[in-house]
Amino acid sequence: MPGELVVGGPRFATGLFNGPNFTARLPINDQLAFQRGRHRERNGMVQRNHRASFHPAGQLESTGWTARNKQINPRGVRTNLTKVEQKSCCASQSQRSGGAFSKIGPEGLEKSVTAIFKSTLGDKYLNPDGRFLEENHSILLVRLQARIREKLNIAPPVSQFIKEPTVAAVCTYIRQNKGCAVSRADENTIDWSSETKLPTDPRYIPRYSIPRVDRDDITRVLVTGAELSVGLFLLAEILVSKRDVVVYVLGSLKPLSTDDLMDSLENHGLVGISSNSHLDRDDVLSRVRCVYGCLSKPRLGLNESEFRELGREVQTIYHLGGHVCLLKTYTQLKSANVTPILDLIQLAGTGEHLSEIHYLSSWSVGHIQSWSLVKRNLNTWVATEDDMSHFQPPAENQHGYFKSLWAAEALLCSAASRGFPVTITRASAVTNPRHGSLTSTGDEFALRMILAMVDSGKIPTVGSPKQPHLAVDLVPVDYLVRGLFTLTSERAAVEACSVSRDKPLFYHISNPKPLELRDLSDVVTALSGDGRKIEMVSLESWMQTLATREKKANGTTEVLWATILREYLGMGHVMFALDSGNTDESLEDLLPGFSEQCPQVDVAMLERLLGGLRRVERV
Repeated sequence: MPGELVVGGPRFATGLFNGPNFTARLPINDQLAFQRGRHRERNGMVQRNHRASFHPAGQLESTGWTARNKQINPRGVRTNLTKVEQKSCCASQSQRSGGAFSKIGPEGLEKSVTAIFKSTLGDKYLNPDGRFLEENHSILLVRLQARIREKLNIAPPVSQFIKEPTVAAVCTYIRQNKGCAVSRADENTIDWSSETKLPTDPRYIPRYSIPRVDRDDITRVLVTGAELSVGLFLLAEILVSKRDVVVYVLGSLKPLSTDDLMDSLENHGLVGISSNSHLDRDDVLSRVRCVYGCLSKPRLGLNESEFRELGREVQTIYHLGGHVCLLKTYTQLKSANVTPILDLIQLAGTGEHLSEIHYLSSWSVGHIQSWSLVKRNLNTWVATEDDMSHFQPPAENQHGYFKSLWAAEALLCSAASRGFPVTITRASAVTNPRHGSLTSTGDEFALRMILAMVDSGKIPTVGSPKQPHLAVDLVPVDYLVRGLFTLTSERAAVEACSVSRDKPLFYHISNPKPLELRDLSDVVTALSGDGRKIEMVSLESWMQTLATREKKANGTTEVLWATILREYLGMGHVMFALDSGNTDESLEDLLPGFSEQCPQVDVAMLERLLGGLRRVERV
């Protein structure tokens, strides 16, 4: 008999050691306890997040975990089975004299860091070797990192902090960066040649003479990342534009259910009475198939027969999903953003035909060229609709999100060279639809940078005179999806393209009227609304302003984005406009007047979007 393991009875512990708030949330009533002894004994039940099967012979077989949490609580002390923290063993290591640590000894450092943990985390902090971080505590972690830096003048980068959020790890980092330990940089170095090498495996080589499907004959489509705003809008666009198409949807980090998908479509105004797309619930229920798997699992979370069956069904693949986090390392994001590319390539060649792979990437892949530690083979910056193989990202593991997109593009370029039909679309910063609003504002990096300029009354000098100039390029999600689907579903788009069949088709969908650097001062002045004169300052000065505002910030979101902006701008990140000439020409042929439907990036557009950001923060 399979089920979830639950423990209870007279020997059941009364709670977690030094964790009264956690204890109050854990126990539930033991419905099996005898009423007579209910008040005398320690009766209670608690779920252990563990799957098990009870056999007729009385054997209890463990079959896995029901959640990502793998903690046990021996004697009321929380212990993680997958991680036993290394005890602090640096007491014998010499300390550099002077500076912030002149009065902090081996034990004093642990005490200082522990005190910061306790004051910042409150009841979420249990013991020095415990890991408090969960998915919903990432902002709290940024707050903690800021407090450590404020008190000790040094703290681990947020990306490393997410991986190892413990007192011991913080102390180890501080000592290593004060010359007291051997550097472990080699362990965090990424070999990009290895990461982007497509295996010479039959799974990733199309069979000889396998045909491609004519775009006019496509009736089965797979959309990954359908839970994201861009995925929901694309799903609605397909269902409305192609009434005979069945759409399979796959989640990024967890399986999707029909109910959740329907709720998301309704919340976005894409289905129901308020919908402008003429899409009703029956369309969704009859033509959408939720695949019980997700991108972050091996083989998309499917068994071998399910994987083959899906490959035989679908004729084209829209890959929009993945895990978006600007603070995590490449290693942390690889399983959701890079490894699934191999599964999708294999899936594309599984059936009796070659499925097209349409990958939605980001304009920020091109912006990696501006980073100070990037390895470039050219003396110029490339913004054209082409591959980005002329440079490699920095080998450090940190700041992994944009690096993971670059690696995914490289793998797809290799797949195209072997004969797989591939398109790669780089979109500028994605924002709310032209009409209406979303609870999630999409790609917030550009907006947060503008908001920081408005709040500080200063505009930083970003980049160098030799680099492309900063541009604020925002595209509404519905505008992006309409252009993306037209370019990837119309036969005429392929016929008009002169690119050889051993290369991907590259598209850049951007705003025809972005906000240029020369107009930035006037726009920021208008957005401030108080008549202040906006000051042009150096990047270093502006980052110091961000650090000061971060210490005084009341909202955790403000702390989070101040950290992100400082880290990325500090390594040279410049948002510059990509060349979209060929894409614009193709869209004008397929959709005359399409570019006129995109609103200009001006004061009115930014006021609406920044107002949405502030409303979200107040919720």
